[in-house]
Amino acid sequence: MLESLLIGMARHRIVTLTIAVLAFAGLAWFLPTLSVNDSPERWFPDSTIRAWERYAEHYEYGDSVIIGVQFFRPVQDDDLETMRSLRNELLQIDGVRSVTDASLIAEVIEDTTLTKLVAVPEPGEPDPYQMYRGSLFDDPSVWRTEDSSDDGRTLLMVVEMVDEFDVETQKSQLDDQRRAVSAGIYEAMQHAEQSSEDITIHAAGPIIIQFELEKVARRIAYTLLPPAVLLALLTLGFGFRSWAAVVTAVIGGGWAVGMMLAGVAAQGWTLNVLTVDGPVLMAVVVITTTVHFAHYHSVPSHSHDVLPDAHERASLDTAQHVSREQRRHFIHWVAVPCLGAAITTGFGFLMLTFNELTPARELGVELFFGSILAFLGAYCVWLALPTFRAYPGVILSAAKLEHMERFVTGSPWKTSSVLCVLLLGLAWASSWVRLDADPFSFFPETSRTAIALNHFSERKFGHYLLDVVLEPHGLPSDPEARAKEERRLRDLALKFERKIAGRPEVRKTISTAAMQEKIDAWDRLGGKALADGEYREWAAHLGRSAVFRRIFNNWLVDRADSGAMRVTFMSHDAGEGFRPLMSAAREAVPDESFEAFYSGTAASVAVLSEQLLGGITKSLLVAMLAMATVCVALFRSFRLTAIAFLPNAFPVLVVFGVMGICDIPLNCGSAMVTTIALGVGLNDTVHFVMHYLGRREEGADVDTALVGTFGEIGRPIVLTSVVNCAGFGILYLSDFLPMSHFGLLSAVAMVAALVGDLVLLPNLLRLFDGARLQSSQQVS
Repeated sequence: MLESLLIGMARHRIVTLTIAVLAFAGLAWFLPTLSVNDSPERWFPDSTIRAWERYAEHYEYGDSVIIGVQFFRPVQDDDLETMRSLRNELLQIDGVRSVTDASLIAEVIEDTTLTKLVAVPEPGEPDPYQMYRGSLFDDPSVWRTEDSSDDGRTLLMVVEMVDEFDVETQKSQLDDQRRAVSAGIYEAMQHAEQSSEDITIHAAGPIIIQFELEKVARRIAYTLLPPAVLLALLTLGFGFRSWAAVVTAVIGGGWAVGMMLAGVAAQGWTLNVLTVDGPVLMAVVVITTTVHFAHYHSVPSHSHDVLPDAHERASLDTAQHVSREQRRHFIHWVAVPCLGAAITTGFGFLMLTFNELTPARELGVELFFGSILAFLGAYCVWLALPTFRAYPGVILSAAKLEHMERFVTGSPWKTSSVLCVLLLGLAWASSWVRLDADPFSFFPETSRTAIALNHFSERKFGHYLLDVVLEPHGLPSDPEARAKEERRLRDLALKFERKIAGRPEVRKTISTAAMQEKIDAWDRLGGKALADGEYREWAAHLGRSAVFRRIFNNWLVDRADSGAMRVTFMSHDAGEGFRPLMSAAREAVPDESFEAFYSGTAASVAVLSEQLLGGITKSLLVAMLAMATVCVALFRSFRLTAIAFLPNAFPVLVVFGVMGICDIPLNCGSAMVTTIALGVGLNDTVHFVMHYLGRREEGADVDTALVGTFGEIGRPIVLTSVVNCAGFGILYLSDFLPMSHFGLLSAVAMVAALVGDLVLLPNLLRLFDGARLQSSQQVS
């Protein structure tokens, strides 16, 4: 079927090329609308989106930034001016609604000095400012050790943005505002650091992460993707000393990448730090396809009576000089295996759609169609200019490759046994792979974002949040009955909060019920002062209560007015303890009174970590089934399909084994390597088996077929592996750690796939396909 399709495209070459040009021109209109967007909402797993939506019905979500002012000495009362100056500059940023910090609490709410507010109480003494300790300023009694010489302090500022956009209908305006606020915050931080020599300022939060990830995506696009493609093209050029081959890859790749990106824009999707790598992955697929095209034009075919030799083919200048029989021969021996390999590679990429992350699913869909577009791009260029000069290899000559085949398959049982034992060892090492439970582990330790997050963790600030919203099943309409029921529900919420607050993972809690208790206490004191005629004291309590309500509005006011209460559990370290915290919170909720839902960035990543391994297993099984179906259609043999799949388990196990040995965690980047290892690895396997099958169908025995296949297809398999290593491996230089892991592990997977295709696969064919031949001979 594939061969008939490609022959039809070649027969109607003008129509095919016209459709390709018109399709590109039609979709190119969407390219200017393509943008980079890493907004926090895009990184929520599917299973947490509904909880986030329910959360947003009641409370504002996510658009806040935590700024830490680190003093390298004890805090003084004069530092109030430093904090006030920074706060005022932050409030001048368009889009900032409020800034809350310790100096504001000291001046306006508690009417005390800054040093008294942040002072550590003596053991056994009451702590009137316990609510703010650990959330607006650090607590040295928690983080400072006995031998520590660090007497500095860190005071926090909570910057909240204006909530005036509808996230669904005006998402672009909201993200533009987030970027503007992030840039303004960085500028204000720089001014403050320049004005004082003994402070350093740190910033973290979802919109800061978004801002940094978008910068990383642009750096990848501008600094890493071009060299990756260039290295792959240079490998192609040096491998065949052919400018025509490079031009074929450039034009075909440009068409395919343009079509893919235009399709992304037409779909209304955006690029992000994951999907920005899609173009280089597609370009590599185009280049590997061109390697096979160039190899065909560099050596005489085994059907010498059909095609002229390499020099005669190189002398042909135009499409009309290629006969129908010659074109059909090329399609059968090169184009069909390349298209089959592109389809199997696409199914490998498609298993990313089983991921819980929207960016990963989008990348899977893009690369599925992109793999097929990559082949079509190279094929259409070949239709336009089907012949070019490409030179045979010297290092990878057919004679040397045939000698290599005899060497690697000399002891098939011994070689296969050694590799199978190695596979078992790697499978054991893969059990050491750990899930990455830290939502902000994407950045290298030297980056500004990582330094800020590490500092907040060291100071035991609880910036990993588990937000639990308790929504009553229903409240009475009668005001008196409703107030009584609200009081009962508040007591239940406090009981739930205190039960979970005692867990070791919890650094601090902030809740509607606890804050309302504090406001009630102020109201009682104010009522007593009013009854005693102390009007000034009554006004002071009233003012404190009003400012407190405004500052902590996001915990006190349920926008849906359904009586919901918010409890925020704060942890200074995500680690492996965050998932048990979520489980404990689920079990402790009084279900008969509340419906509870759980949200927060750390909570979303914990859910993702829980499902990541199961998602990989499921997607691998489904992808292998789909790819096996394609292989059965191509090979027309269940036996060959089964033999071909074992070598492709080799790079997958190698990847997981290396992750376990090198302590590379399983995250959104490293998980994608299984897709690359399976999809791209099977690409060369398809070429090898189809050429081997063709020789067997011509009557060759196993030994002759393997020797001939090595000499015929060994060179492009080696060169495509080098192209893949060059194209993917350079991503190791990325400062986005999941992408760096992806680059390193992809290069490892390509080497492992090469060993699987040129060592394990021929030995398995010699053992099991040869056994079948001997059996059939004995029967005859």
